[in-house]
Amino acid sequence: MMHVKWGNRAVLALLLTAALFVWACGDNGDDDDGNGTGPNDELTYEEDMVPIFETYNCTGCHSETQQSGGFDITDYDELVNGTSNEFGNPYVVPGEPENSELVWRVKGEQGVPQMPAGGSAVSPEDVEAIEQWITDGAQSETPQ
Repeated sequence: MMHVKWGNRAVLALLLTAALFVWACGDNGDDDDGNGTGPNDELTYEEDMVPIFETYNCTGCHSETQQSGGFDITDYDELVNGTSNEFGNPYVVPGEPENSELVWRVKGEQGVPQMPAGGSAVSPEDVEAIEQWITDGAQSETPQ
């Protein structure tokens, strides 16, 4: 039987290689649902909310040119600083999805009509993304 004598450098090289392998194969920050939003990823208005609003055609009724209920969902400042003409509630209260009319609307809660009107309901995953965006402070990529 042959005995191999390891030097300090060989052991160190082996340990560094093992550590690099564990790091490379470890947690990449994604959550289990595969959507690419992990615990350290912040959702933003431009990258995450606008596509949701477009998917459900929210912009068809709530845009600069068509402001049903006096509401323009394409205007970030109005969304996070404005209040509902109909009920007087803030559309978005950063950090507080439970107090944000946007969440009430997509869920049909708090006595407000569910949106989108006459369209498909917002999926549970997209409702969760909206709530998470608001919980995280309703961030925008554009400096305000």
